[in-house]
Amino acid sequence: MIDEVVSIRRQEDYDEDAQHMLIGQLHRAGSRSVFERCLVLCESEDPIERAVACDILGQLGGKRPFPYREETIPVLAALLSDNNDIVLDAAITALGHLDADETLLANLALAKHPSPDVRFAMAWSLGGVESPRARRTLIRLSADADDDVRNWATFGLGTQTEANTKEIRAALMARADDPHDETRLEALIGLASRKVREVIPYLVRELERDPEAPYTVALQAADAIPEPELLSPLQKIMDAIGDKNGRIAATIAKIRERISVCEA
Repeated sequence: MIDEVVSIRRQEDYDEDAQHMLIGQLHRAGSRSVFERCLVLCESEDPIERAVACDILGQLGGKRPFPYREETIPVLAALLSDNNDIVLDAAITALGHLDADETLLANLALAKHPSPDVRFAMAWSLGGVESPRARRTLIRLSADADDDVRNWATFGLGTQTEANTKEIRAALMARADDPHDETRLEALIGLASRKVREVIPYLVRELERDPEAPYTVALQAADAIPEPELLSPLQKIMDAIGDKNGRIAATIAKIRERISVCEA
């Protein structure tokens, strides 16, 4: 089956779904023979074989605790000096799956790699790492030129950590007007969850953008910081699309209660 995965990956426009399905089967099987074959492939001269080996090793065993974790981390760490971008991408991502925080923190220089795929892998892998060094790296990546890198780093800062430093708040505010929709919304929910009032004008504008097609994340952000300024745009959304699950009405109720308390 590993050879089949490699064969798929060699195709110019390879079928990612087919590859993921086969790798998922290998993960769930979690056999020692697959592990040992991947160790051999990690030393292959072919970067595709090395990358596929990383993809398999990252979640071999199917679920945490991964049975080969301790044996796998040093193998993947050695590939962080690989000269091929797809191998670096795969090795970093695999280390993220294995929660190899110390290894990732020892290789933060890869967050400055010229390949956006490698930088994305670092943003993805560092998102759950509770370390000031990881957060500083995510702050830098949240201003990356690549939309996907910026988006995932902003998600890491806004949602994947509960840290609430002025540096994180400043980084999120810098993305509150981002032209990339997902990045902007991740910034808004991160700021709203931290009760940063400066986000209100941005959130009002987001809610008023299209009352008939509001982003779910924008509605979640409004619920996280139910301030009076949000009442009118939320009412317009509910009038336009209804409120099947009652969530908008619940947020409006929070806002009205807040107004009543302030007026009392």
